[in-house]
Parts: sequence; structure tokens; C-alpha cells
Amino acid sequence: MLVLAELTGKFGRVSIMSTTAAFATRIVRRSASLYALTIGLGYALAGFTFDIFFFLSFANNLGKRTRRFYILATSIISGIVALVPYLIFKFSMLGLYGFLALSPIYAYSLVKGASLSFLGTLIGLFLMPKVEMWKTKFKT
Repeated sequence: MLVLAELTGKFGRVSIMSTTAAFATRIVRRSASLYALTIGLGYALAGFTFDIFFFLSFANNLGKRTRRFYILATSIISGIVALVPYLIFKFSMLGLYGFLALSPIYAYSLVKGASLSFLGTLIGLFLMPKVEMWKTKFKT
């Protein structure tokens, strides 16, 4: 997400990419169930959240080091947002007591998703200096 947002420099590209990828991968599965579509909705919301935070006007005015921390925090937030539709779905299916009984599993899933999002963005931050030369070619 970071590389795409940085290279294109336009709001909405990450949202379109995440929505397309999420729903395309969910639809081609054998069961296009409500569960699978809920997971896809989470990924789409995560991309939209990343887009919103990445393209806020003050984000470009931050110092280089502060901007890196801001981008990493944005990736953690988008990783958490990705799980929200899934949690709402599970709560509606299991009810309060069932949801609370399985909450350690959901907490693990939340930490795992946020951590993987953080690591992906960290890798993107290390790759950005190598990709900077392509920035002028991709901005449309």
C-alpha cells in the first residue's frame, strides 16, 4: 500500500487496489459466502483507511523521521480496521457470550494482523529510496 500511494501520489489508488484485490480473491473461491465477503470488506476498509491517513494534508509536512513513525502508525491502524467487519460478523453470529468466549482468539488475530501490516510497511519504507526514481513516471 505504501509503495503504491507514494508512487502514484493520488488519493483513492490504494482503496481501489485493496477493494479489487479483496473482492476478486473472495469471489473466485468456491463459496462466496457472507463470511468471505465480510473479510473482503475488511481489507477494502483497511485500504481506504490507509488512503485517508496517508493523504491528510499535514502528513506531507512532517519531518522525515516523524513521517516514518506516522506511516507505521497508519499501517497499524489500517491493520486493526481490517478486522472490524469480521468481528462484527462474528458477534452477530455468536452472540455476546460466544463472542466473549472466543475473544482470546480474536485478540491474537488482531495482534497478528496489525503486526503483519506493520512489517509490510516497514519493508516498504526500506524499499522506498530504491523506488524513488520511478516516482515521476507513475504520477498521473
